[in-house]
Amino acid sequence: MDELDSDQARMVVDAALRCGHRAPRKAALEQLTKWGEHDRAQTLAANDADATIRAWGRKAHATQESLFD
Repeated sequence: MDELDSDQARMVVDAALRCGHRAPRKAALEQLTKWGEHDRAQTLAANDADATIRAWGRKAHATQESLFD
């Protein structure tokens, strides 16, 4: 994401949030968390169809940090 300007990074994250695969959605949620958008990431994770992402959201909300930080 460092190579992209902020508008481009937002477009990539928004596209990843709509992806049908878990990994891009999770990466996008982690990026939102890095940007300080904890509430948005947690809300999106809580409503995700994938149990792994919902669990990540609960953990990220409890620690307020990414799994990879």
